[in-house]
Parts: sequence; C-alpha cells; structure tokens
Amino acid sequence: MSTFRTPYIARSTSYVWASGVTLSPDLSFLNSGPPMKSPEIQKLRLRFNGLATTGAGGGFPGRTWAQIFQQVQLTDAKGIRINCLGSTVRQLMQREDGASARDGTDIAVSQSNATVDLELAISFSPRRARTPQDWRMPISDLVNGAGKLDLNMVTSTGISSNVTINSGTVQVWAEIVDGGDPTAKMRQQIIEVGMTTTDFPYAVRGLLVDAWFRSQDSDIYANTALAAQNITTAQLMYSAYPSAVLDDIYFKQLDNGVATNDDVGAGFAHNVFSLPLNAKATQLPELDVLQVQISGSLPSNGRMVVVSLTKRNENAVARALGFRDISEAAPLLDKAKVKGADGSTQALSTAKGAAAYLPLGPIKTGSQHR
Repeated sequence: MSTFRTPYIARSTSYVWASGVTLSPDLSFLNSGPPMKSPEIQKLRLRFNGLATTGAGGGFPGRTWAQIFQQVQLTDAKGIRINCLGSTVRQLMQREDGASARDGTDIAVSQSNATVDLELAISFSPRRARTPQDWRMPISDLVNGAGKLDLNMVTSTGISSNVTINSGTVQVWAEIVDGGDPTAKMRQQIIEVGMTTTDFPYAVRGLLVDAWFRSQDSDIYANTALAAQNITTAQLMYSAYPSAVLDDIYFKQLDNGVATNDDVGAGFAHNVFSLPLNAKATQLPELDVLQVQISGSLPSNGRMVVVSLTKRNENAVARALGFRDISEAAPLLDKAKVKGADGSTQALSTAKGAAAYLPLGPIKTGSQHR
C-alpha cells in the first residue's frame, strides 16, 4: 500500500446551528479518505457560517466570533482530551500559528444579517515542536465509537446583548495524513478550569506543554484587559516573575510573529509556560500539578488553561500499533521501542520517566492487522 503523504481534507456533514444547542458530529467522516497505512489527524477545523445582527449599543468584534462555540469537548478511550471554551481554542490557535492565526472582520453597530464566517483550528501537529509528526492523533482514537466530539453552541444573545446570532451551520473538517508504519502517538490534552483562588494546584498529570490564564469572554468582548501580575510557581522555579516577562517569553517562541489580535498581546491572557520553539518532548517538565500563585486580585471569572502530554489508553495504543486490543498486543510489547524526539529509540522495558508519554515505534511482526 502506498503512503498518502499529502494531507487529505475530510469534511463532516453540515449541522444546523440553534440557540444553545449541543452538536455531536458523527466522526465516521474521518474514515472517508483514500487507503492509508496509518491515517492520522494533524489538524481539526471547526467552522461556523451564519448571519448576525448588531444593535445600536455595540458591534461584533472579530476577536469574539470564537465565542459562538461556547464549549468544545473531545473525548477518546482514555477520557477527556479537550475541554475548553471556543475562545480558548482561538488562543491556542494563536500560540500554534502565530501571525497566520486570523480573526474575522469586525461587524459594525446596527447591521442586519451580517455574514459571519468563523474557523477555529485545533492542531495535533504543533509547529513549535521538534518532531510535530509524533503528536498527530490516529483516527483510531476517535472512530468506531472510540471517541466523541461535543460542540456547545452559544445562545442567540449569549455573546452580548448587542449581538444576535440569527442562523448558521456548523461543520468539522480534518487534515489527515498517512503516518506510515503504525506508531502510538503522544496524547495531547487541553483542559481549562475556573480560577477560584490566587494560589492553586492545577492538574498536569504528564508533560507540561503550555499554561496560561485568561479573561472571561465578556471582558474580551468589552476590551477589558487583565491586570499585570507577579507569578510564582515552585514546579517551574518562578519566584514573583512579572507577567510582562513571561508574556515576552511566549512572544519569542513564535517562529512567524504574533497574531494581529493576539490575546496575550492585547492583555486578555497572561502566559505561564510556553512550549519552546523546536523543543523535544523529553525537554518538557514532568509534573503531577502546577501550583500557580498570582500576586494581585483574582481575575473576574478567570480561567487557567493547561496543555499537557498524558498517558494513553492501553487499547488505543494497541489499535494504533495495528492490533485488535491490548490482549493481542501484550505478548509483543516487549519488542516495542520508545521513539525519542531526536529520532533515537530505546526498548520500552528500559525507558524511564517520560517514556509513558512518548510515541511508541512500530512492532515488526506479521500478526498486526491493517
């Protein structure tokens, strides 16, 4: 079977938006592509096309279009993989794509049935990483009932009393590539939780990729920036680090510049940790929790976002390596190799620490299933 290297663009059916509805797209569309040895998702795209009306009290800034997706939740066999606001997906997109992350055009006040064309991209192949192919998600993690995507849509006036969403449709698109020989990829998790105190341990449970805290959606709409903070975290050995310094570190990790409406640049978010440019996964801190203390007042309804590489489901690993389940794979797992970020491999039995989160190279045996 030939390897299909050029991304195949798969598209779900179109779903009708309704005020406050939860859409759960049928993920079987991921199986629609050409034959591949190991089909993997490098990017998921959430699209909304619709009409909105603005009142005399205010317009609809392009930076707030992402709030149409009120909540995005993706689960796989291990559990929750993504659970965050649509506006947080936009911020993650800015961290991944830098200057190429774009917003829609602002809609002025007193406009009737103005066109909204929104796209949010979730990358499973981060450009900042040394080997982005090791992050891609096998479609076996999601198809045939293994995973579920839930999209909670905003109510018609949920973004602002000045904005009314009139109608629209939602689609999911995926960039799928052939990874070649079956490999169990790293499992990237994106979790967002409310900030309830100025000093709190946020769960990581793996290798820390990104961490930041952010304003509530209504403050982003109102153009209300966060206050500057001094940030302390024992796990990263920060002692009262100014948020301006950590924000600047984030800017410097972007290989193609900062997005025009970047939320860190606009003051709607403060960086805590950012995946270093050209980083190996083995360079990332392995943490159970990240204790973050801020020096000033708690942001109103502030939210902490943690992106990490976490342990995988055993059966999902087995399927990714070409077996039916873990019981079939177990006798051969001693032949598995841990694939390091620098391309080197070592036996699973001798790999320590971060090996639980790193990709597993293919097991060469005739018993695997294609």
